[in-house]
Amino acid sequence: FRMRRLFDTFEYMTSNGIGSHFLYAGLCGLKVSMSGPLDQFPADICKNEPLWEHAAEREKLIFSARLSQHDHLRKTYPWLYKTDPVEGEACVEWAKQELGFDNKVSFQELAQLFGWIPKQENKSGNFLDTVFRLDANHNVAEFVQFIQSSSYHPQEALSAVVQLLTRKRLRSAYLLSMLLAKGDHHHAAVAFSLGIGGIVFDHAIEFKKGLAGLHTLADALSEEQRVLFDQHIVTPMVLPLLVTAIEHSDDQRIQQLLDLTTAAVPRLRSLFDQEWTRDDPCQRHREQARIIIDVLTGERSRDPV
Repeated sequence: FRMRRLFDTFEYMTSNGIGSHFLYAGLCGLKVSMSGPLDQFPADICKNEPLWEHAAEREKLIFSARLSQHDHLRKTYPWLYKTDPVEGEACVEWAKQELGFDNKVSFQELAQLFGWIPKQENKSGNFLDTVFRLDANHNVAEFVQFIQSSSYHPQEALSAVVQLLTRKRLRSAYLLSMLLAKGDHHHAAVAFSLGIGGIVFDHAIEFKKGLAGLHTLADALSEEQRVLFDQHIVTPMVLPLLVTAIEHSDDQRIQQLLDLTTAAVPRLRSLFDQEWTRDDPCQRHREQARIIIDVLTGERSRDPV
């Protein structure tokens, strides 16, 4: 997550030496280049390593060092070398090939191959109960390991996302929604979870993914589903974030929350069909956010207990 967030923040990546960072940056769609004062990688760079004393191992170390020297790299990857990093090129397909993108196994198979879970324990059990138990323990690592290695029906995972959101357990709902979206499972709750999770955890790519499909998915809900989605998920999650964003004059977050809320709640879109006279977009967004807060707060106060 840390590396992906870094790569999603920029359009270009340049370096003065080869390494796996080229492949990961390339896979994330960055335009990569080798430029600047190039580092030196002498053949005896590992001469102080214990393995250097053994002839066979020493030959392997020397061979590996030569593969990282620029005379070899220029012949193998001439397109990486640029005078200016702005000349960098996208290389998604190259990165996929080098990383073995087409040789992936499922999370479940990977866990078994590494011995993280024995095969006899590879049963889904009560998926929902386990999700809620791990979420209550606030153990993110164990939660992620479980959902990646467990066998479950997508409907079980979707049900878990909805219930986690209604309990305001955003982190777990967000992680589970990313897994569902990766498996091409679409639902308004999943899209909303990606969107609001992207805002709270500062992940612009996931926010955009969620927002992109939310408008259509929200429109596809039945009237009854739409009311429940609005009252039990969208309003409780959005209201406190909007209030805090206004208090701190966080204009970027205000705009993101406005976009997410109007996409998730179709009836709110007509509030902003009128022409706004304010030239300052930030001030306009603050006013629009206050209108939404007033509308949603008023509706909540009228809800039966």
